[in-house]
Amino acid sequence: MTASTLDNDQLTEEAERLARTRYPCPPFIVRFPSSNIKEQKVSEELCKHLKDNKQLQLELIGYRRSTLKYAANECDILLFVKDNLSFSFLYNDTNGPTTLLRSTFTRLKSPSIPPQLSVIMKSVGLSINIEDFTTELRSMFSSLENVVRMKNRFQKEITLVKLEFNCRVERENLLSDGKLRACSISFPVVEYLAQARVLICGKCCSIGHFRRQCRQNCETCRTCRQAVSYIKQHLPLCSKQPHCIHCKQNHASDDMRCSEVKNLRANLTRRLLNSNNGLISASSSPGYLYDQSNFPRLPYA
Repeated sequence: MTASTLDNDQLTEEAERLARTRYPCPPFIVRFPSSNIKEQKVSEELCKHLKDNKQLQLELIGYRRSTLKYAANECDILLFVKDNLSFSFLYNDTNGPTTLLRSTFTRLKSPSIPPQLSVIMKSVGLSINIEDFTTELRSMFSSLENVVRMKNRFQKEITLVKLEFNCRVERENLLSDGKLRACSISFPVVEYLAQARVLICGKCCSIGHFRRQCRQNCETCRTCRQAVSYIKQHLPLCSKQPHCIHCKQNHASDDMRCSEVKNLRANLTRRLLNSNNGLISASSSPGYLYDQSNFPRLPYA
């Protein structure tokens, strides 16, 4: 199988594990004007502040120092929340403290709204003006952040519209109703399911395995797809002409917009959904037949 061919062999256990174990929400990033900041202390003091002052139980599943470049006297701390409730707590600027560890900090741009706080409106005609539609929806929901007209793989607008909320209450109420009336029309509303993350090797740019599992001796440039011994020496000499190893089109090999990567992502998402449905049906209908003879009555004491 060549690197440009995608099939079920690339829906590997590693690819499925990566899709299942990713953080449920994008991180919040706070920047401190000092490099002597301990990540654990930041998370502990933040949780304590919300509990003592806001009576909010913030749950974090991870935190780390950013690996991106910043000034020598600064550091960025990434905070990963456990669920959409904790995400809503931190997303609201008024809930957070002004100082942590006796130091001021700057919260960088707000993270994108996770799928768990989004819904899809169906059958929203293309003739409906999306700006007027957004204005009407904002008057109905105080926690509505964004209204996005969805597009198909050909980048053509379709009749699906995604609503992103910063609070789970209004979203859950909307899903419970199952419909939304706007512009004098009743639209069906369903849960938004994001597609799975695709595993692309950082060494050979192939799909379905991690870098440490790669069997290729040399490295592949993700831009021009040339195989080289030392990628750092190649970068200054790279032609900068993008050429994908998967679909042979003019884009980088790790571009998530690649048609082949999109197909694999759709197949992986379908597998995960089928797997989850199988687990649910197995737990609710285990197929067990009760036979009283297998459980004889215990003798009386």
